[in-house]
Amino acid sequence: MAVPVLFVEQLAADDLLQCIQRQTWADEWRDVGVADYFADVRNVDSVAANDAKTGPGNVAGCVASVWPESADPPEVLGYFPQEQNWRQAAPGVWVTCDGIPRPQDLERHYISAKSTESVVLANGSIWDVPLLREPMGRPEQMVLPELHSSGLPQSIRKNPETGLWQASVLPEYAELFELSRKWFEFFIVRESAEVRWADLFDYVVRVMGLNYRYGHLMHSAFDGEWITTENIWDVARVSCGYELVCRHSNEKKKMMAI
Repeated sequence: MAVPVLFVEQLAADDLLQCIQRQTWADEWRDVGVADYFADVRNVDSVAANDAKTGPGNVAGCVASVWPESADPPEVLGYFPQEQNWRQAAPGVWVTCDGIPRPQDLERHYISAKSTESVVLANGSIWDVPLLREPMGRPEQMVLPELHSSGLPQSIRKNPETGLWQASVLPEYAELFELSRKWFEFFIVRESAEVRWADLFDYVVRVMGLNYRYGHLMHSAFDGEWITTENIWDVARVSCGYELVCRHSNEKKKMMAI
């Protein structure tokens, strides 16, 4: 089990545990990805944190780790530079791990997206990519984003005017759901405009962070191990529903050819 260990500079262990327990974070910890890494943790029994007088950046802070419910905590939690290989993931945040984390090592306690599809990433590991959009209906309907169902958490209420039940994506997921529409339309229209890699990577990393403790911290710390320019399109196509449209179209073509 290769559960990552974080070193967070200028943050005491008790303060980190309080932030996790209350899920209240200062902007500085949100900006560098620490808040997102621990966002789903509600039971601090699955988190360990110790103070450290110094760390990889020669600054005091705390060493912390969170593990999946099915896993055991790290046997040793501290800063031991001769035995550890620390990678800087963000300003003031470092990561070490015994090897490269597996998908199951980074599973979140709370899974946001229930529908997923497996995709092989750069180092050969298989990850479950969330389906943010699920095209449904006839072929001419599947290409219309407004008719897609969502694989993200939703609220369902009865419309006071029509009396019909309506579902809407929860506010904290609304922006990401709208971004998935943007990329779905990109693939459908085949826009010739140049792709901004920063926008695409930001979208895909956020998608992977729904069910895993992936996020920008892990993506930066283990750069090149998982998502690269070679496979990012696979993740993007699956997450926005475009891969489902292509698969349905190919199956229909095969049936017509019989």
